[in-house]
Amino acid sequence: MKKQEKFRGKYRIESSRAQWHSYDDGIFFVTFCTKNRQHSLGEIVGGEMMLSKIGEYTDQEIRDVSVRHPYAQIPFWVVMPDHVHLLIIIDPEKIPYAHTPTQSIETASPSRLCRDSATGASQSSRSTQEYILNRMHSWLSVVVGGIKSRVTKYAMQSHIPFAWQARFHDRIVRNAPEMNRIAKYIQANVSKWGNN
Repeated sequence: MKKQEKFRGKYRIESSRAQWHSYDDGIFFVTFCTKNRQHSLGEIVGGEMMLSKIGEYTDQEIRDVSVRHPYAQIPFWVVMPDHVHLLIIIDPEKIPYAHTPTQSIETASPSRLCRDSATGASQSSRSTQEYILNRMHSWLSVVVGGIKSRVTKYAMQSHIPFAWQARFHDRIVRNAPEMNRIAKYIQANVSKWGNN
């Protein structure tokens, strides 16, 4: 059994992600859940998903993902009472820039970080912070984190008690038959609710 490492005095769960994959291109099956699996996103009534306000907002954020993240597409998804399933495609031809290791970011000069890699234009300090964070995470994490944070912000502004679980589960989709199986699973999720 592998020894667990501590971070800030607490044991941390080791990532199950493939060390050989950058998560900056490809097709991914992603699942993320509400905190404590609360039915915050709606309820299934008569075999149909009835979305709550938070569920509706989550669904719209997923629909708009390519507007906010032009390198990402979500062809299949389902919003369930306490979780969301998505098939996310990251197009490497459309990503704004290649990610660099955290060490490169920490040692890079501030003037270099304050310039947009595509246009060379200067960025604001807030943009710089987002740029640094984006460089530290995969584009898949940026997409999922973006959806989750915008939904959380909407809930706070609407005075609706809501939270997500901190992490999300992802799986690399390796071929077309696997993608078809996952798409069917996503589409049948509502009808199979409660049969597990």
